[in-house]
Amino acid sequence: MCGAGLSLAQAADTPQLNLQMNNGLLSGHVNGERRIGQGRIQYYGNHLGFQVWSDANKSGAQPNSYVLLGKNNSSNKLRVRIEKKDWQPDHEGGKGIILHYGGETATFDVVIDGDQTVVADHYSLALNAAVLLP
Repeated sequence: MCGAGLSLAQAADTPQLNLQMNNGLLSGHVNGERRIGQGRIQYYGNHLGFQVWSDANKSGAQPNSYVLLGKNNSSNKLRVRIEKKDWQPDHEGGKGIILHYGGETATFDVVIDGDQTVVADHYSLALNAAVLLP
């Protein structure tokens, strides 16, 4: 169950989720809040909103902040956050971000979570999505 008496979608009600990461190398000192990707979620059925999250390790107490580990060297780390205006961190359930909006499409951003020094590597971010059903 999700907060406020809403339930997450069943498998047949899974929304379409697309994530487009920016091209180019990201290494050295990186300023926080820099957008490195954008996601788009779509669902055409009746719903009350969307939820997006990752099963990656959390970065701190925020449910929408994650630590990505390097593919070539797992000691290499990149801290990212998923967010967008009007989306709210899921503090109650601890899973990503929630948008209370019944429209067909919404977007969100993947941003650098704070200033950090990033070692060149391959970092993967897998996201999950659900709709909030009435």
